[in-house]
Amino acid sequence: MAANQYNGELDITLYDKVYPMKVNMNVIAKFQSETDQDYMRVSIRAMNALRKTTNLDPFDQAQLMTEAVSMHDAAWLFFLAAKELDKTVTFEEIQEAVLYEGPLMRAEDETLIESYPIKFANLVIFATLGVIDNAKKQ
Repeated sequence: MAANQYNGELDITLYDKVYPMKVNMNVIAKFQSETDQDYMRVSIRAMNALRKTTNLDPFDQAQLMTEAVSMHDAAWLFFLAAKELDKTVTFEEIQEAVLYEGPLMRAEDETLIESYPIKFANLVIFATLGVIDNAKKQ
């Protein structure tokens, strides 16, 4: 089932599996409880790091993004956001997918695959800004 962006949902692919995700206050509260991290501080740090990655080589980009987004924080946010829409998702499944996704962007079959910290930044950007287009909510 594909995520409906107009309902605050976003599809995130982790290790070739698509997870519809939703970040809401329930997810934010649980994220803060599980990680002892302030959600907004982590989100802004990720968004700011992503902004700074323009024109960096892949290793410098990975270093900057992983300094902003730990695997632990990414796994927890992805798990909690996915669990909002699919109760069968497990933390171990997401944690392993984040590990295999890795910190480096890579090319596969002429397609650029984003790293887990970039996917994290994209999720929090979407959670903060929502859908950016001229279409009306349905």
